[in-house]
Amino acid sequence: EIIAIPLPSWRVNLDGTLMILDRNTAIMHSDSLIFPAKLLEEDELIFVPEFLKDKGFDLIDVTDEEMKNFGPNILVINPHVAVSYSWNTHIISELEERSFEVFPLQGHELVKAAGGPHCMTCPVLRS
Repeated sequence: EIIAIPLPSWRVNLDGTLMILDRNTAIMHSDSLIFPAKLLEEDELIFVPEFLKDKGFDLIDVTDEEMKNFGPNILVINPHVAVSYSWNTHIISELEERSFEVFPLQGHELVKAAGGPHCMTCPVLRS
């Protein structure tokens, strides 16, 4: 399913708002997902949090402070194995409660480029 998700004017990209971590876990900043999104295949307007809940997703909502610290911007490197900035302790705790192994990244220099582990990683072709 393809969803066109409008973002507030102050959001740079979706990585800082919503990250699908696996088939039933997502992390999001719900205050950034207040506009109706468009489910393209059905030409229908939806609200993303409710849509994901209806699909059976366990949603981890982050605070404004966590969002400002690139909390939703997490890199999943294997099923239930992720990388997050070390200062996102609440998010890391929430993920660990859901059986994720989280590698905390000391990203004080990386964050100066205004991104998180996911958006600052180049995808690699895997077999």
